[in-house]
Amino acid sequence: MIVLGDFSPLDPPALELRGFEIELRGVDMYELGDALEACPGIRRTLYDDETGIAIACGGVQILSPGRGEAWILCDKTVQDHKAITIRSMRQVIADTASQWGLRRVEANVHALNPKARRMMKPMGFTLESIKPKYFPDGGSSYHFVLFPGE
Repeated sequence: MIVLGDFSPLDPPALELRGFEIELRGVDMYELGDALEACPGIRRTLYDDETGIAIACGGVQILSPGRGEAWILCDKTVQDHKAITIRSMRQVIADTASQWGLRRVEANVHALNPKARRMMKPMGFTLESIKPKYFPDGGSSYHFVLFPGE
């Protein structure tokens, strides 16, 4: 059974990342886990409770009053659990929006990550803009936005 549980800073390094190599090239996953844990907002991890293996972890970090940024890291096995991953992320976004009074949730996806871009609409996001040379590698970002409650 797949369950949504508490986030641990050790979850990102445990994932066998699929599709995020571009955004995370050169990033220490242990440092990333600690940084995500330190950000204000809500973070959760989707686990296979039989094996204890993390499938995805995601959350919304608070950028400023009323505004947050969604993020998700997926294991290569996420394709087998796509529907529950999307439902779980929608729940995390809704919980964060309610708790923190968010009016706007944003997400940035690398232009070379089409699988991640395809997951945005089912999570409730719409494409707002494309930002050239946004990522450290010079890649463009597809900038998505969601307005909670609309």
